[in-house]
Amino acid sequence: MNTKGWKTTLSKQVYKSPFMEVTEDEVLDENGRKMLFSLMHLRDGATVLAVDPEHNTYLVRQFRYGYGDYSVEVPGGAIDPGETPEEAGKRELFEELGIKATELISLGSLCSLTSNGRHKEHLFLAKLDHVPEVNPGTEEENIDLINVPFAKALQMAEESKIMLSFSVVAIFRANKYID
Repeated sequence: MNTKGWKTTLSKQVYKSPFMEVTEDEVLDENGRKMLFSLMHLRDGATVLAVDPEHNTYLVRQFRYGYGDYSVEVPGGAIDPGETPEEAGKRELFEELGIKATELISLGSLCSLTSNGRHKEHLFLAKLDHVPEVNPGTEEENIDLINVPFAKALQMAEESKIMLSFSVVAIFRANKYID
């Protein structure tokens, strides 16, 4: 990682789970000032917005404990070790909605917490060649399908009815690919 003249002098793990790690890092900035950072490390992820030939989108709705409510989102999840972002995106879309995407268009990537988080989310558009038969999620994820026209998904993102930053950005970036 390029640290632009910053040097980590000490990194101490304060928490670890299968989903995240938290470290407390002592660093010297480019001017030699000593600073302390708490960093949350998450596995990188992939988010895939699926749009069919009739311009319908396939979103998910599920309860998010950290958010404290139900959330409408673009399907996505963590990249498993050894997977490419594209492979993870296709896997997540299939796991969450039963949709098989053959080709993904990259919508770039983003970091949601640049000051105290290490995580990159890769965004994709799956332009489907047919209206798919959908099979939402597994019992442990308890996922509901939200099937709306792309224009409605864009409106939901604009009106903060979709709150997850990865989902909002994926929808806005996909707009230029929707005829």
